[in-house]
Amino acid sequence: MRALRPHIRFRWDFNLPLKPRNSAPPRSQRSFHSTPQRQFIEPVISATNHVLESIHSTTLLPWIGVLPLTAFLVRATFTAPVAIYARRVQQRQFALRYVLLAWRGQIRHNTLRDWGATGPKDCEKRISKETRIKRAELYKRWRCERWKVFLPLAQLPVWLVVVETIRRMCGTHKGLLGLIFSTQEEAPPSSVTDLEISTGSLSVGAPAKGDSIGAIDAGTHKGIIALEPSFAQEGALWFPDLLVPDPHLILPFVLSGSLFMNVYLSTRDVRSEGSSMSQRRWMNTLKIFALAVGPMTLQVPSAILVYWISSSFFALGQNALLDRFLPLSSSADIGQLRENTGEVPRK
Repeated sequence: MRALRPHIRFRWDFNLPLKPRNSAPPRSQRSFHSTPQRQFIEPVISATNHVLESIHSTTLLPWIGVLPLTAFLVRATFTAPVAIYARRVQQRQFALRYVLLAWRGQIRHNTLRDWGATGPKDCEKRISKETRIKRAELYKRWRCERWKVFLPLAQLPVWLVVVETIRRMCGTHKGLLGLIFSTQEEAPPSSVTDLEISTGSLSVGAPAKGDSIGAIDAGTHKGIIALEPSFAQEGALWFPDLLVPDPHLILPFVLSGSLFMNVYLSTRDVRSEGSSMSQRRWMNTLKIFALAVGPMTLQVPSAILVYWISSSFFALGQNALLDRFLPLSSSADIGQLRENTGEVPRK
């Protein structure tokens, strides 16, 4: 039995190196600074600040007039052309609704004929799927794809840049979300005298940690926008100081009401034509958000609220003009729409 056992011997090769021959040196770790990089947004904000200062010095208006004027110019320059194009897209979609209803009836008939034995639940799924495919085909043919309706949302970055510029001109280090979710103890300074203005720098307390829009590091960033002292004297009515929140808490709820009216009027046509469950949930979510904006902006400086309210009321006026000159009800027939607009479908 012993002769049948294999003899296993382990030999150690002393010529083998203890470390791998091709071991790479440790990779150098890159150190990151806590201050975020702003090489793209800072020139845009500086240019926006220059535009605001130019409007203020050219028109000789107080800031209570410059901020609404800026909101009007932004809406007329960036938002109105896109909104007009989106409304024409909605007109074409509205004109195709009867064509879609006719196709849905044909799709239902064919589905029940071919797949009726599978049960009503399966048939409804097939009908919905085929209807979505046909709707996408019609919208693509008539150049009114659904995503084009959301093109007005492209003005949101412009609005955020202007709000960020005004926030820095108010001398606060908190971003927009930091101002919204700040408590009374963390509120912005009560007056311009509470700000510490030193030689070539501005200090307004510590930056808010985790602020999503960002806080300013006055000691390290060279292109910082200085505090605008005239904000403290060029308010109006019950809010003469634009650097601080509204002492009577009227502006936040005016903003909330204007946003609610915007949502209510913009969804009026959808409600009249009927809407799906997901659309109703989305509309209700927007209404709840509009009502919640008032309590959320109690600590926001009045200058930001004045610009926001002005932009919201100009949006109301813009929608009223669109309903007057580009109504959806006038595009009831796709043939009439082709005659009025000269639109030719894709082949």
